[in-house]
Formats: sequence, structure tokens, C-alpha cells
Amino acid sequence: MSPIAIKGRACVLGTVTLFVVASSALGQPDLRPTGITAPALGTTQHTIDVSWDAENRGNGEAKASWYDTLYLSADEVVGAGDLTLAQLARSQPVAAGGTYTLAQTVTVPNVAAGNYYLIVLVDVYNYVYEESEANNQFTKAIAITGPETLRIVAINKMANGRLRIDFQSISGLTHHLETCGAMEEGLWAREPFYITEDGTETQEEIAGTGATLSIYVVPAGPRAFYRIAAP
Repeated sequence: MSPIAIKGRACVLGTVTLFVVASSALGQPDLRPTGITAPALGTTQHTIDVSWDAENRGNGEAKASWYDTLYLSADEVVGAGDLTLAQLARSQPVAAGGTYTLAQTVTVPNVAAGNYYLIVLVDVYNYVYEESEANNQFTKAIAITGPETLRIVAINKMANGRLRIDFQSISGLTHHLETCGAMEEGLWAREPFYITEDGTETQEEIAGTGATLSIYVVPAGPRAFYRIAAP
């Protein structure tokens, strides 16, 4: 039988010879998150659906099991004070070049309204011996509001018959108007609006500034309901 060449080095300990194989010869995994799917806006004490994708960009199999953790953070780095939203186990191996997806419905914590980040950290406990541990994090921005933040402040009828709707906006998000004839979730639909009282062209979105904004609509009916929403 012909000898097999293995890249490595020999170490002699007394009368015992150990052969240390280089990791590049065996193949080494390298897990890396590639994306987070989540809404741009969350409301405290309400749920949102979050999923994340990861890949094994190494040249060896990532052997199960390991854990991925999802955090809510005020900045783009996991640290003290960050809140854990979910921790999920990956119980199947991922071949070199392979991918996987994990998903969880999470409840937005009761934090102050503002701009935050969702951060996923794959293999959080370093169970997988990887080529690099420096690429295990992925970040996505999310705005958090309280139940009272995204709200209509007042509705007034103007002289030309239009309604002026004043609402509290959120900086960095686009807002749209929705209307329905009954307070049922499935019946809400987008409603075009004017940005001035006597405007002639309608639009469907307006950028938030953090201040109270006004839009104008033709009444949808005597018993219509209105609400402001953000994508």
C-alpha cells in the first residue's frame, strides 16, 4: 500500500511520536451571518417576526450543535446592557459552502422610544472551532415606539370640506395613512392624502421628522376610521 501524504509536523515526546495535522489540511468551518429579516418599526410589548441567514464560508463542515443569539442594542456592538430577544439552537451540521436560516417571533421589550439595532451573533458560545471568530455578528437598524408614540393628535374639518389630520411622526421613517369603515384589522387600506389644504396632487407617504405633521384628506365616509402607520 502506498503511503498517504498528510500536511503537518511530527512531535516526539519521549518514546511517543505525535503527528500534528494542520487545520488547513483537515478543513475548517467559518460561520458568518449574512442578513436579518425584520420590520423597520416595532412597538413595545408587541411581537415582531425576525429571521436570520448564515453561511459556512470555510472549507470544512460545521458540526452540530451550536447556538445563535438575537439581541436588541442601543448601538451596533453587543455589550453590557443589551437585551436578549431569542436564543436558538442549530442542531444540524452545515457543510462547507452551505447555509441555514433560523426564525423566531419575539416580543419587543418595554424600552424607551428611539432608534435601536437588532444584532445576531452566531455560535455565541464558540462551540464550533472556526477559521475566524471575528465575523460572527450581523446588525440591522430598527425603530422602537411606545403604544402612544405613533398616533393621531387631532382631526379637524377645513373650510373646503377636507379633513386635516395631525399626527406625531417618527424621525427616519416614512408614514402612510390608512382608513376603514369598521374597526377590524383586515379591512384597513391605504388612503392617499394631500400635504397642503388646497393641494391638487395626492401622495401615499410622508417622511417623519420627529415633530407633529399635518396631512389633508377628502372624508372617506361619515363613519370612517383613520390611523397612521409606518412600513
